[in-house]
Amino acid sequence: MKITYDNIKKIKNTKSRYMILLPLLLSVILYFVIFGIGVTTVPMNKEVQGYYSIWATESDWSNIRFDTISTLVLFNIAPLANGDLQQDYDSVIPDELISIAHDNGVKVIFSFGSAGDSQAIDSILGDEPSKENTLNNILGLMQRHNFDGIDIDIEGINPVNSITGTPNKLLMTNFVKDLRAKLNTANPNYIIRIAIGVHYEDVDKIFDLPVLQNYVEYVMIMGYDYYGDWSTTAGPNSPYMDKGFGNYDVVKHYEGEMDKNKILLGVPWYGVEWVTVSSEKLSERDRRGHAKTIGYKDYIDFVDEYGKKWDYEWQTPWYVRQERGRWIQGYYDDIQSLGLKYDFVISEGLGGVGIWQLEYGTGRDELWQLLKDKFETRYDLKNN
Repeated sequence: MKITYDNIKKIKNTKSRYMILLPLLLSVILYFVIFGIGVTTVPMNKEVQGYYSIWATESDWSNIRFDTISTLVLFNIAPLANGDLQQDYDSVIPDELISIAHDNGVKVIFSFGSAGDSQAIDSILGDEPSKENTLNNILGLMQRHNFDGIDIDIEGINPVNSITGTPNKLLMTNFVKDLRAKLNTANPNYIIRIAIGVHYEDVDKIFDLPVLQNYVEYVMIMGYDYYGDWSTTAGPNSPYMDKGFGNYDVVKHYEGEMDKNKILLGVPWYGVEWVTVSSEKLSERDRRGHAKTIGYKDYIDFVDEYGKKWDYEWQTPWYVRQERGRWIQGYYDDIQSLGLKYDFVISEGLGGVGIWQLEYGTGRDELWQLLKDKFETRYDLKNN
């Protein structure tokens, strides 16, 4: 007797499936006992990377569920304009955590970037000595701390380089190509990933994804921060759709530029609160208050008391409350909305997900379990 999923599926589709299924399953269990067939869980072919601060203390490490992620991304390593690193990262990089991750079969890479420092960015891209120094420092850090690779998260890049007067798009491509060549000299297995934003009109001015995909393992779309402190109104942090723009449209755009198997959708384990002028959805902001980032572990226990609201276009929840006579609106993600994002990744055939950031899930087992439930197949029948 050969038990396969196809056989079970055919039986389910018959009119008498409910009467037949129970004895069949009992027969399967008996067959397992007699003939030594095992039931095991098998990981799906999806990448799950999670960001984690190099500054986190050792007492926090036990909260990481290594059985639910495949890559740990330690952030953030930042360069100076001359290619030196901003500080002595060797003294703070948690080598023991890297070793623990490796013992659990999890890769460890570091996030490299200099958000908003346009002068430093232009220099490491456009000044050859500074670029070479940067590349050498990246490789040296990998070798000293047994990293598996790098995640390039360089944000706030100007379209034109102030040093060379040429497009930074070409210079960024050359930077990644040169980094790939540098790493290959030491270890061809070193990996490179890139993180990009959702506002693809700006991203496409800097990142030549059709070319870059040939030199990197994955490109992660940061599928969050659609609204923030720069916004004139409160709004969803990570919407599926929002007036024709959201994770769906962003993913579709990037699928048109590169292999979708190399795309990771970044998801937030955090929400954002605004002070607003009214209780209405998408209310104008009250400029007396700033947008406030709140981690999942800090909001999930109190949001229900304000009355969870659900938006079917965004496919995310939100709430409104009052504090000292002011309206407060919060837009966040929970198990329901995160589960829908994970389902979207699977149905769309993307490479996987990236999580910003794992510390926000400290002590909340439901977040980790959801990853396990979504990105592991439940059963596999095979001979022992």
